[in-house]
Amino acid sequence: MAAIRCYHPNLAGGSEAEALLQDKGFEGSFLIRPSINSPGNYTLSAKRADKTVHVRIQNQGEFYDLYGGEKFATLSELVEYYIENPGQLKEKDGSVIHLVHPLFYEGAELTDRWYHSGIDGKMAEDLLNSRGVTGSFLIRNSMRTPGSYVLSVRAIDEITHIMINVNTSGKFYVNEKYCFDTLKELIAYYLESPLTDAHQRPVELTKPFVSTSFLPKFIPQRVSELEKPSGFSFGKSGFFEEFEELQKIDSMFRKSRKIGVKPENKPKNRFKNIVPYDDTLVTLLDPPVPDETYINASYVSGEVPGSENCYIAAQGCLQSTVGDFWHMIWQENSRVIVMITKEMERNREKCYRYWPSTIDDEMIYGEVNVKLVAEKGQFQYILRQFRVCKGDETERSVHQYHYKSWPDHGVPQDPGLFLGFIEDVNRKIKDFEEPGQTSGPIVVHCSAGIGRTGTYIITDILVKLIEYQGWDAEIDIQQSIRRLREFRSGMVQTDQQYKMVYQIISYYIQIREKLLSAASSENLYDQVDAPPLQPPQRTMSTKVAPPKPPRMPKKQN
Repeated sequence: MAAIRCYHPNLAGGSEAEALLQDKGFEGSFLIRPSINSPGNYTLSAKRADKTVHVRIQNQGEFYDLYGGEKFATLSELVEYYIENPGQLKEKDGSVIHLVHPLFYEGAELTDRWYHSGIDGKMAEDLLNSRGVTGSFLIRNSMRTPGSYVLSVRAIDEITHIMINVNTSGKFYVNEKYCFDTLKELIAYYLESPLTDAHQRPVELTKPFVSTSFLPKFIPQRVSELEKPSGFSFGKSGFFEEFEELQKIDSMFRKSRKIGVKPENKPKNRFKNIVPYDDTLVTLLDPPVPDETYINASYVSGEVPGSENCYIAAQGCLQSTVGDFWHMIWQENSRVIVMITKEMERNREKCYRYWPSTIDDEMIYGEVNVKLVAEKGQFQYILRQFRVCKGDETERSVHQYHYKSWPDHGVPQDPGLFLGFIEDVNRKIKDFEEPGQTSGPIVVHCSAGIGRTGTYIITDILVKLIEYQGWDAEIDIQQSIRRLREFRSGMVQTDQQYKMVYQIISYYIQIREKLLSAASSENLYDQVDAPPLQPPQRTMSTKVAPPKPPRMPKKQN
């Protein structure tokens, strides 16, 4: 739906379009605007290396076309065709016009939660019918009249669509008697005043059907909107409202979890009701004990190409499952472990220690030999390096990032520090992507393997998604978490964790914006205004013991 969102209704001619593209665009950037010389038609303005070109889009009443070329029902279809078929759009002299980067219109409506960009009437009806109630409403762009909007409302027995027009002064109206400076003012008015559809039937607006998708660059406004109390959820914040909606969707989602509740597997679960889905379960191959193939761990995929099963979300080890854990690490060739819990919290075991306690010490866990070779204390986490081997196979290096700054109650308060932690982990993962190196899934665990684990994984997924898609593709944090929960139930456990994901992504966007404006930086995290940071990181020296005479490793009891 790029054409709708890159439509700029208020540009007064080619010179303004050229100035805007020069200021904010790149080679291949483009926008659509009203034609000044031919009212009712439109103009496509595109930036080339040496100039801006303008191409008239004719509105024939039944279709759109470019000076007699291909015909399309909507502007979106026209633009999508020429984006997907490079070389087809040319100037009269035969020079190719490349449409690469739509320059989106930054109207204020893009941050309002009832505004749904990029959907048509059928999609609006599907949304309102599936999850709305009588009186639920949303606003979307008009597909047939660019620059105008449509108010879609769920009535008792149907979905009705009401056109919202924009006059020459830029004011919004349904009835020309009542014009408003913003869509927000229009909605506020009709929440309290009578409204009729095209057939003069009364329509009542009771509850906005909120959109959860947005462009990354609008996340500060989005966070600001979500922090406000919602008049439709008894004063709770928008974060709470979105999280509760996620819970409702989750309650309708059912997948088989029969393997984890088998009598022989129940003792291996730290919490009896938190077990993996059967279809994403990590299965131990050739275990030391025949048929003991179960471990409470799930494969998780990212959202960019090539990220299938790139994470394993696991529970914290029990004493009886440490051997299974290391068997999984070896089997999956995992080189990085992220631990987001202390061993004990509030006098309760959260995770049994699954590594040797002192430098140069060795332990055998099942069939896997683990040696602690280095340990470095950072301000918020401990980095441990292990040498791991099994039988006569070549030993491997495995790194554990043990995050110890998650409070017993709530969530970490500094998004920059947690984002920095994720970046440190990813930097190590990249080391294993060098030629000659191989690495399996990153293993992430807390105690249950869903709350803190889910928060870490979804943050990493979203950062990678933004890096892959760029700034001009929408993200949807709620829907990304919903997809994450298809791999392991209950990922991201609380509305506080849900809000934390937004805050970290917002912080990340600030970093990227600073990077783009500054062009380069040695430490991106120092470039951003953020909540008061903790004291600077303190680094303890790496402790590596001198060589010792060979000795037999200890066997775990």
